[in-house]
Amino acid sequence: MNNPQRRSFATYQYLVSLLMMSLVAPFTEAEVIVDGTLGYQGALEGPHYQIGAALGQQQGGHLFHSFSDFNIHTGESATFSGPNTVQNIISRVTGGNPSRINGLLRSTIPEADFYFLNPYGILFGEGAELDVQGSFHASTADRLRFSDGTEFNARTPNNGLLTVAPIEAFGFLTDTPSAISVENSTLSVSEGKTLSLIGGDLHVSSTDLPFYNTSKEKNFNSMLLAESGRINLASIASQGEVVPTKTDMNLGIAMRGGDIIIKNTEINTSHSQGGGRVFIRGGRFELIDSDIIHETQTKNGGIINIQVDRLEQQASIIHEESGENGKVSLKVSETLNLSGNPIFEEGRQSNYGSKIFTVSYSEGKGGHVEIESGEINLVDGAQIGGGTFGNGNGSHITLKVKGGLKVQVGGIFANSGNWESEATGKAGDIRIEADQIQLLEGGQIASGTLGDGQGGFIFIKVNDTLIASGQSKISLSGISVDSLDIEKTGKAGNAGNIEIEAHKILLDNGAAIRSSTYGSGEGGRVTLIVDHLILLKGSDISSKTTGSGNGGTIHIEAPNILISGKIANYNTAIRVDSFSEENNAGNAGKIEIDADKMRLQDDAIISSATWGHGEGGAISIKVTDILAVQYSGIFGNSESTNLNAGKSGNINI
Repeated sequence: MNNPQRRSFATYQYLVSLLMMSLVAPFTEAEVIVDGTLGYQGALEGPHYQIGAALGQQQGGHLFHSFSDFNIHTGESATFSGPNTVQNIISRVTGGNPSRINGLLRSTIPEADFYFLNPYGILFGEGAELDVQGSFHASTADRLRFSDGTEFNARTPNNGLLTVAPIEAFGFLTDTPSAISVENSTLSVSEGKTLSLIGGDLHVSSTDLPFYNTSKEKNFNSMLLAESGRINLASIASQGEVVPTKTDMNLGIAMRGGDIIIKNTEINTSHSQGGGRVFIRGGRFELIDSDIIHETQTKNGGIINIQVDRLEQQASIIHEESGENGKVSLKVSETLNLSGNPIFEEGRQSNYGSKIFTVSYSEGKGGHVEIESGEINLVDGAQIGGGTFGNGNGSHITLKVKGGLKVQVGGIFANSGNWESEATGKAGDIRIEADQIQLLEGGQIASGTLGDGQGGFIFIKVNDTLIASGQSKISLSGISVDSLDIEKTGKAGNAGNIEIEAHKILLDNGAAIRSSTYGSGEGGRVTLIVDHLILLKGSDISSKTTGSGNGGTIHIEAPNILISGKIANYNTAIRVDSFSEENNAGNAGKIEIDADKMRLQDDAIISSATWGHGEGGAISIKVTDILAVQYSGIFGNSESTNLNAGKSGNINI
């Protein structure tokens, strides 16, 4: 958990570290000095430092080095070498000064992983470059712990023995570990390898905003890259251990996370062979004008796994795009905030601000977005979504929120196909559990199919109240399932179903819960199980068909129902409609209501209507106590003047 005093002190520590780094270089002639704890002692000759095996000690597959100072300036290099039997280069800095890396850090040992340990701080500045044959791990931990219990300690370097056992953990002995900073630089490792930054506060940033080239590709001046590999980021603000495993990165139960600030930066594990993984652990995580990406359109998907106390995502993307089984997993113990700057062009929203989403191509199964949080806020066009653009099923979205979920000028979406590409795969499902939900100013939860694929299922469970109100420039607030045949092939998939369980549902100012079919697909069923249902000011619960597909059924179980008012010329309503003039027009759906008390007032309506050849839907209302209708109505209409007009539906009360 974070608190303002700890964050303030952590920021102070980080600034002190940077100041110390800026003061080291002008007064130090030799920037790479071996400390003598493993044998040789003395300064090495630069500017291109040669660090052979004789300067350290080898135990089995480990080559150990120990330095009192280690800095590489712009235009300089440090090259580690040794026999091919070396599997891990393990180096520590013991002199009490942070390390500034502005040049080339190289290893010529084939496939050897590189560990760089300096508990006093590490800064990778502009000009920093990695050329290592294996994985690279930079840490401000005080020690490395091996599987046999042996330690390689940078604070007390004269204690302990060297070992051949595997490295198991990064150990922190203070509550204020030093920071790691990456500024205006790109750190990358070879294909399939791991890049780790494990320390106190982590700052990865560029002074320049991302830019787009002539091919409209997004480019960054600061990047962390591991093609088809793995990226570990962990920020620690207490004593304890970080234990990376093959499938996870574990922090001790009582450990506190530190601050992670990623700004104007790309974190990317994309590769045609797939399989990239990103693990992030910390306290407060700020992702600003940055992207976390894994993309592979034909191979197995990657993993983006984030566990923090608080996530502030501003105009940024967390994106997994793959042929099969990718996953984005977030556990945020306090608050997840997504925001951005939406841009509206030609009546459509072209920039949705921050996004968390997965996309499936080809025939592979779609990935998953799984989020657990104390509170979630999506504003300024932010999105959580998933889609399929091939034959494989789409991405599932699961949100578990202990407190409130707010979606304001944003949305949660699961789609099959888009305006440019039909898909045959089924859209993914959306499952949301929350204490409260607010959908405001065009905030949406929606599943749609724009091709042959079937629509996804939307299930929402709200312990208290679901509120939907208002609209944006392009959309109403609410929940919807849709089927659209964009190519008019007559093979549109069926819309998904909506099922909502809540204590109270309030729709206001034109908000809606809707099932629609615009082609041959069948409309989805809308089921509401709620204690109190309130519809105000032009809001509606509706099902409509404009094609050959039949409309979906609206089924409501609610002891208390109020439907009231209108907005402009639009009545507050529960309605089913068939609009098609075609001979094979679909029939309108049904309305089924089971209530104890129901009141309709001030131009509110319950209606079934056909405007063409389709049949109107039946209305069945069962009220056990009071049904009050004041300046309102319950209607079954056939509005077409055509001789072959469809029949209106029956009303049974």
